[in-house]
Amino acid sequence: IVGLPGIEAVFAARWSKTDFVEALNVIGKAFPWMRPQLHGSWDLLRAWEKCERVTCHSPIPLTVLQAMVLVALAWNWTLMAWLLLLGMEPKSRACGPARQHVKVTD
Repeated sequence: IVGLPGIEAVFAARWSKTDFVEALNVIGKAFPWMRPQLHGSWDLLRAWEKCERVTCHSPIPLTVLQAMVLVALAWNWTLMAWLLLLGMEPKSRACGPARQHVKVTD
């Protein structure tokens, strides 16, 4: 990952941004003396995040959440219905990066 050949290998292998971050964290933790050399890789990650468009997506579709709440209410599980609404409603509005191929050039 450190240096241009490592970065090119990451892009050639089509790593996800999460894999890239985890690899940087593992290297930084395993080899503390290499942390200063990782600044370029972290800069690349920040540039990656700027290039990758972020859109909202729903990990739990709203209709599924509504169905779960209605079933809980039909079975007189009012506490469960409230817990579903309080715990799952924020998850139905999660935002994250849209999967898009970003071409990095010189």
